[in-house]
Amino acid sequence: MTDYYLYDDDGDDGDSGLTWALAKATLAGVIAVGLTSADRVFVKKAHLESLGGSTNYVFPENPGFQWIIVATATTNEPPVNSDLAQMTEITEGWVTSGNFAINLNGSSFAHGFSLVPSNVANNSGAEVTIGSSTSQQTDCVFESCTFGTRSTNAGANLFLGANADSIRLRLTDCTYHFGAVTQEILVKSHVLIQNLGHTGSTPTSLFKGVASDSHGHAVIENSDINAIGPTNLLERVSDSGTQLEFRNCKLPAGVTLVTGSVDRWSADSVEVFNSDSADTNYRYAFDGPMGTIDTETTIVRTGGAEHGGTQYSFKMVSTANSVFAMPLETPEFVIWNETVGSPITVTVQATGSELPQTDD
Repeated sequence: MTDYYLYDDDGDDGDSGLTWALAKATLAGVIAVGLTSADRVFVKKAHLESLGGSTNYVFPENPGFQWIIVATATTNEPPVNSDLAQMTEITEGWVTSGNFAINLNGSSFAHGFSLVPSNVANNSGAEVTIGSSTSQQTDCVFESCTFGTRSTNAGANLFLGANADSIRLRLTDCTYHFGAVTQEILVKSHVLIQNLGHTGSTPTSLFKGVASDSHGHAVIENSDINAIGPTNLLERVSDSGTQLEFRNCKLPAGVTLVTGSVDRWSADSVEVFNSDSADTNYRYAFDGPMGTIDTETTIVRTGGAEHGGTQYSFKMVSTANSVFAMPLETPEFVIWNETVGSPITVTVQATGSELPQTDD
């Protein structure tokens, strides 16, 4: 394992980067030494790189590499836990001033950095993509990081992954800066988002499907979506199969799960577990190509299912896309069993305009 040090204020890419006194000046300068998955890069909080063009940072493919933001005043080699810091967007971190994108590829653990293209011309290319290469393994964990764009162009978005199963991302306590209400987050791979934060504009739709047969899947959990304030959780687009799961989230009152029409059986969908605008602990909802499901508390069976003292049922509304081979299906029924080895009999009652088949 080798530790490298990065600080633009007094660094030089001609130096070794092995001490603060011999720090590198740019992240590209550090990468050029030939990083391995066992290496670490420590970056001072006041570090600022103004990138003059689109930039692609490539880290080692195997997980293990770390780049960590630490206090500007520290002289510790290596820094200690109390030195951990978080960059302030735009005044610290990695920024651009033109129609330039920032791309991250390869595997890494990152803490505290800021990637926010600052685009005075408001071009669509001033965006951030994490895992843009379909040919490179990318397993990334980001903690307390900031992504986004200052461009007000609707096409300048945050792209998470590419159309590849080799990309997995986890964002914990990270913030996204929206430069316009029309900007969104696009998921193209396997993503876990925990405690999502936001600055800048309030987006109309928080996420957007990705055309060209993308089948990204994201789990968003323990996040205050109400504080972000979107009107829609997901904007559906043609030829997209994005799947989103919201778990244990605070949602805006009256938020629409999905907006846009369905063009295929594998179209974009949203599933909500224990997430609501009210103080409830039972809410489930689904909106997908086969129909919608929501938690009903008015039409219930006396003595039937309850959660935390609240009786509920599932209201299911199927569409013409729901067929025998691909029906609208209920979520799993979860019931606590107090006695090991003693089965519980579950009785399912149904009411509605359609009658079940004799073999249902």
